[in-house]
Amino acid sequence: MAALRRATSAVTGPGERSAVELLRDQFLRNLVQDAGPFSAEQLPIVEFLVEVVDLVESRWASGDLTGRQARTRIILACKLLDLPSAEVNAATAAAIESS
Repeated sequence: MAALRRATSAVTGPGERSAVELLRDQFLRNLVQDAGPFSAEQLPIVEFLVEVVDLVESRWASGDLTGRQARTRIILACKLLDLPSAEVNAATAAAIESS
């Protein structure tokens, strides 16, 4: 996923703080540009990804995560876009049932 690599590549070096502060906007812009348009099945995943990016950014800003850890979590979350919709739907239903 080229959009993800471009958006997250800056968060592991010097200037990490300013890079992570811009990560959300870069990520969303690149995601829509490179990976969109999204199917109806993918839209809830995209909404979830936005929530993940916000949470990761918040945890990074508070010092709970390094830039590298933040980048890794965002990359892992983006892998959901590659899963078949039936698999995502089944996992979502199971999570709802268990909560």
